[in-house]
Amino acid sequence: MNSRTALLAVAAAAVALTLSACGPGNDPTPDPTATKAAPTASATAASVPTAAPTGSGTAKPKPTKTAKPSGAPNPGQAGADCKPGEMKPIPAGHKVIVLSKPTTTTTVVAKDGEYTCHMPDQGWWPVGEDKTYTFAPGAKATLTTIDGQKSITLERLVDHSTHCVNHINDPASNCDEGTDYDIVLDASGKITAITELYNDAP
Repeated sequence: MNSRTALLAVAAAAVALTLSACGPGNDPTPDPTATKAAPTASATAASVPTAAPTGSGTAKPKPTKTAKPSGAPNPGQAGADCKPGEMKPIPAGHKVIVLSKPTTTTTVVAKDGEYTCHMPDQGWWPVGEDKTYTFAPGAKATLTTIDGQKSITLERLVDHSTHCVNHINDPASNCDEGTDYDIVLDASGKITAITELYNDAP
């Protein structure tokens, strides 16, 4: 075979190889179904928004004690775990209570307050049964805030206590420990003054 014949044979073989590669089973056009990528998990998963905690906007719940600690003094004073001088004494004629229900302009429903000095539960806690008090004519109400004490009307006290007892922050005056109150009683047992205690301060 001469060189020209050899070159023609090689060219013919190349053409045949090219035609066989482009047959129906080897179509270079990609299958459209093969190009569809499966959606990723991040694309299909629903975005579930989560609400930010409202810790500062809620009043701290105070679970009721099931039993009064043994050896505790009279209600409205220090519990048995408090050492002498660890908290201020309750003045004569005063009593600390923990609201059980929002106040009204005529009545207060509360349990006796007892102070525990143990952390992390330090503060006033409700003990005993609910008691109902009524306001004496001209009774004074006071909120105690970080800016000091503020005289308020009984109507404002109703609004504030409704927020705090239901663990909803009062935007006008932070509840913090807004269920704890110092009350002054007259000879007939009616409230002549009621003052919010701030931040479990003894």
